[in-house]
Amino acid sequence: MIHKLIVLVIVIASISEVSAQTSGTLQVTTTTKGTGGNYAPKNIVAIWVENENGQFVKTLVAYANARKTYLYTWKAATTNAGSMYNIVDAVTGATRNSHGTFSCSWNGTDYKGVEVSDGTYKLRFELTDKHSTGNLASYTFTKGNALQELSPADVPSFTSTTLKWEPVFRAGFGELSQRGGVEVSFDPTSGQLSVSGVKVRKLEIFNFAGQSVRISSSPVSNLNTLPDEIYIIVVKTDTKTFSSKILKM
Repeated sequence: MIHKLIVLVIVIASISEVSAQTSGTLQVTTTTKGTGGNYAPKNIVAIWVENENGQFVKTLVAYANARKTYLYTWKAATTNAGSMYNIVDAVTGATRNSHGTFSCSWNGTDYKGVEVSDGTYKLRFELTDKHSTGNLASYTFTKGNALQELSPADVPSFTSTTLKWEPVFRAGFGELSQRGGVEVSFDPTSGQLSVSGVKVRKLEIFNFAGQSVRISSSPVSNLNTLPDEIYIIVVKTDTKTFSSKILKM
């Protein structure tokens, strides 16, 4: 009984964070141009995420191994966070020999791997082709449960830039989640929930209040008879337990 209560408390805590921490991916593309520096077309560039208070969240791109010290703004942001030149999960490389289009992505977590709260964030760009300050760009976007696509105006050194935040689930759409080989999918049209990739020993569904509303050993369950709301899906195999969120509406 105590064990079941602990599980229920954990699930309730997870549910309380659903509206505040939406999983998703930010896809970014941009085309770079020089600043007229004496090392052009060679250049170094960094792209990173900050919160609305200007605090460093995560580096997405850092092409600047030997000359990274000249990316002054990125250096200051990571230093203020207590982790100078942090490149956890970032796309990295040496000084670029030319300009072109490239892409990167952000999974909504900080450099410690913790999913950050929903809200307003800034995508920061910095590029230089000289041993001094180069060009900077900053774009604001919203991390949340709504799809957002932005095509900001061209600025010096960064053109044809696009930002697309796509949440894991949003109103009228199902969630598709993959963790450790398990895939949980929900079709909002048919109301069918499916689990694949693992042998399901137990499938348990919790409602928004943290109450268990269905328990089964089948990898398939129809939710048409359940009220429209957010549900936590807990999948147990012989060795592991996975959880996922879906929105039924």
